Amino acid sequence: MNGRMATVRSIKDQSLCFTGALAQGAAGTKDLVAMIRPEAFTTVAHAGGGNTVSGTVRVREFLGPTVRLTVGCHAGDLTVRMPRSELAKAMDQGSSVDLLWKSEDTLLFPCT
Repeated sequence: MNGRMATVRSIKDQSLCFTGALAQGAAGTKDLVAMIRPEAFTTVAHAGGGNTVSGTVRVREFLGPTVRLTVGCHAGDLTVRMPRSELAKAMDQGSSVDLLWKSEDTLLFPCT
């Protein structure tokens, strides 16, 4: 932990580490849960550095001007929302995708 930021390790996959902002009451707590808004994710050609995870597109839903993806990864399923204009043609169901998000977009809460 470093002030308001902390680095955590996924209990489902110990190789996955994320950095995030500690919510009120989370400092000094060993067990935390991470929350990332669906629109905070962006796709990258190759994950590396920052908060990144690789996964597989399980579901792709067109919702007017946006697209919602359900991406399965070692930490579980993640919901991603992006403008239709940013959807790569290679993001069909079953395709591999790398996701990136900012540390300040990860909120860490105490497990209850």
